[in-house]
Amino acid sequence: MRSLQAAVTVPGMGNRRVLIAGGGVGAVEAALALRALAGTRVSIELISPYDELVYRPLAVAEPFGDSPAPRLAFARLRRTHSVEHVRDIVDAVDVRGRRVRLEDRGWLPFDDLVIAIGARTRGWLTGSLVFRGAADVCAYRHLLDRVAGGEVRSLVFAAPEGASWPLPLYELALLTAGWIADRHVADMDLHLVTGEPEPLGVFGPTAARVVRDVLGDRGVRLHAGVHIESMQPGSARLRGGRALPADAVVTLPLLFGDPPRGLPADRDGFLLVDAAGAVADAPGVWAIGDAAAHRVKHGGLATQQADAVAARIAAAAGAPVPLPEPPELRGVLLTGVASAYLRARVDDSTSNVSFTPAWSDGAKVAARHLVPYMAEEGQPQGEREALRRTALALAQADADGGDHESAMHWRRTAEWLAGVPDPITPR
Repeated sequence: MRSLQAAVTVPGMGNRRVLIAGGGVGAVEAALALRALAGTRVSIELISPYDELVYRPLAVAEPFGDSPAPRLAFARLRRTHSVEHVRDIVDAVDVRGRRVRLEDRGWLPFDDLVIAIGARTRGWLTGSLVFRGAADVCAYRHLLDRVAGGEVRSLVFAAPEGASWPLPLYELALLTAGWIADRHVADMDLHLVTGEPEPLGVFGPTAARVVRDVLGDRGVRLHAGVHIESMQPGSARLRGGRALPADAVVTLPLLFGDPPRGLPADRDGFLLVDAAGAVADAPGVWAIGDAAAHRVKHGGLATQQADAVAARIAAAAGAPVPLPEPPELRGVLLTGVASAYLRARVDDSTSNVSFTPAWSDGAKVAARHLVPYMAEEGQPQGEREALRRTALALAQADADGGDHESAMHWRRTAEWLAGVPDPITPR
């Protein structure tokens, strides 16, 4: 196994101070990976204004009766991994001085700084319901009430034009279609509008064909290669003049960067990085996830970037670590019954689709260290396994009986009891 030792100049052994700015999946994965790889060679401080991680990838299921998104208190990281939580925000970086300025606490020195602050969001279509995550669950439930009450008969899901991650929009459309079918709501039109030439084309042609077929099977009409320009009462106007009937429109937000001062960024505010995640002209500064100027914005990629950056920092601290693997795009598309596992190499046309777990942990965001760490919480292992088997049995029974909503609920319960979902398909 090759080591980064040959590729990285290794300083003398000592307590290397690593600051991680951010509180999302990429930031926490970086902290866990760094402790696993570097041990006590480094001190780790997580700088975030929040006290916990909210596992946002599961928020799309909440409006349909699923459990709230799992949370991870940063205080637990201190107890188990000696990761100190600094409740603050990085305002500026002094690259030459190797220090950061916090909004409340002033300057802190660092040996390595990992920027994992994610991206800011903003709405782009006046009159639409913008789904950002857990904060918009209540608004989406109200929309479902309007659907059930007959007030909304035509619902459009619209992807933004610009930096975003479109997969949750497809999930909302498919989960809504299943919810409508379970309640026998008649005369309902569902549309999905995306500027992508093919649906979820970033995963390659195989995934695009599968997603197109799944949408068609669920009665969701796909409009690819177009964008919505405006909303009017009862309709949504596409670029070029064509209009779709629309009593309501659901959108995802646009993403834009908001980096600390002193670091180079592109015109949209995303940090300029090389292939290894090193920030341009800023020795010792790294950027991962949505904060960096990567073409694809995805939590699964952020965790892989976190692992790669952690490996390089650990090697610089004197730890013998393997070279990081090339990043791979992995996504779990919640369809309402059996999840679709999408897999593709970044910047590669090859792709793979499976309706059984396609990677070892089977989680919504494939994170090597974060997923098992979160699964450790709760009951003892034997009790968790018994509960997992019970949840899977209930999920399969509901799926066999056509109760998609209840099957989805029990499936997600089983996934978070063990970290590895089992396939559930109607028989």
